[in-house]
Amino acid sequence: MIVTSIDLGVPEEWSNALPTNIQKIDKGIGSFLTIDTALVSLWVYLCDWSFTINGSEILSSDVQDEEVFEKILTPLSEEYLASIKISGENSIVLSFSQGYELSIFANFEEYDGEDDLLIAFFKKGEPLAYSPERGWYRGN
Repeated sequence: MIVTSIDLGVPEEWSNALPTNIQKIDKGIGSFLTIDTALVSLWVYLCDWSFTINGSEILSSDVQDEEVFEKILTPLSEEYLASIKISGENSIVLSFSQGYELSIFANFEEYDGEDDLLIAFFKKGEPLAYSPERGWYRGN
């Protein structure tokens, strides 16, 4: 049985998108990440982030080594995205199967409070973005 959860602060679109199998996770430019699933594509950018498994950090936005990214991100393509929740005012936690979590958090030394931490491009519907100052929003 697949268990999913949606935080009350997360828009309803996520209810129809979870759980969803991961098709691909890639490192973008700098510390940017892209996460593609059957129902939604996520861009994680303008933030800091940390991947953990069972509470132990295995990768962070500070790592720049392409081989490390590939070694850790490739197995995640076999998992599924199970839940999303707001964690405090300035962070989001994406939970995957097998104990993996991606914590996304604002870095106000590098970015502005209106900068998006992530954008979700749903296969059906409008993109949905999250920033610390604006919360969840559609469009510009």
